[in-house]
Amino acid sequence: MAYGGYQRVICTDCDGTGKCSQCGGTGQHLTGPCVMCHGTGQCQTCEGTGFPPSYSLSDVLPDWLARLWNRIRVQKPAP
Repeated sequence: MAYGGYQRVICTDCDGTGKCSQCGGTGQHLTGPCVMCHGTGQCQTCEGTGFPPSYSLSDVLPDWLARLWNRIRVQKPAP
């Protein structure tokens, strides 16, 4: 989804809510614990964060800020 001129990164299994898509976050499904989340109520793909496992800060930054972040992150202090 476009958001403020950049791509917003969310977990596609839970649509960014962090809740299990099978039970809706209750941990219960029909008569027992949810088979997808094993009763935790959390999305098993993102572990309840709402972001995909490969989430990186540079994924949600505008392009110019992402380039600056990567440049700063790569540079190492002189010994």
